[in-house]
Amino acid sequence: MNIKEYEETVAANTPEGYPYLVAGWPDEEHDYDWCAYIDWARDEVDNVYEGEDVGPIQTFDQFKAMRRDENPDRDDLGFSHENCDLCGDAPGDRYAVTAWPEDMGNAVSQGDYIVMSCCAECLQYVANGALPHDLED
Repeated sequence: MNIKEYEETVAANTPEGYPYLVAGWPDEEHDYDWCAYIDWARDEVDNVYEGEDVGPIQTFDQFKAMRRDENPDRDDLGFSHENCDLCGDAPGDRYAVTAWPEDMGNAVSQGDYIVMSCCAECLQYVANGALPHDLED
């Protein structure tokens, strides 16, 4: 495959109306959302022994940061038997990528994005614009 073919393949596999590709998935895809926060806060309160005071509860942003810190490799999806969503590469290790709409507005709160998985070469292309090294000129 040459450079032009690669770029055309990635463009063709990018969902229509969702031209912005970003490395990683939104927090909501990892269940770092409001419902998970409320469940966590309830558990924190439930784990207090009778007669003890409830300690300070983290804010929602602190909760999300804590969850991200607990799982720094959350966007490394591991091995997949599926081909790369962007270039069609053979099964292998996959990484999280999100396609965002032209009008970003409230895309996250409305769930208006498309999650994808891609190979390491496509991740580098999405994140840095670096083309795979094995393409023909």
